[in-house]
Amino acid sequence: MRAKKRKSLSEAARLLQECEAELARGASHIASMLYAESLHAAVQETARTFEISYGREDLELFLQALAEKLETRGRADAAAVVRSLTESDRPPASPQHDENPLPVRSPTASKKKRTRLRR
Repeated sequence: MRAKKRKSLSEAARLLQECEAELARGASHIASMLYAESLHAAVQETARTFEISYGREDLELFLQALAEKLETRGRADAAAVVRSLTESDRPPASPQHDENPLPVRSPTASKKKRTRLRR
């Protein structure tokens, strides 16, 4: 296994400047989520989108910056989910195991089909 090559501060600043739009978009998308499952899905989607565009090498740096943006938006819960993704290569913890879970969306009842009465 190779050791990770650390980026210099100038390289990291350059990368974050290049992907500022991705950071803003991802932070906005994630911060707008109200339910645990949608929050986790938004984090995964944002990470996947960055990885496709910029590669896996810089993903950890992006996720750290994303967590900081979420903190400044007052979404410490979302920042914790992002940080859990950076601390391990596993997906974020499932919503059932979070210390401070967001509300879980309850299933909606299906609507009955209306039939026309024949006269």
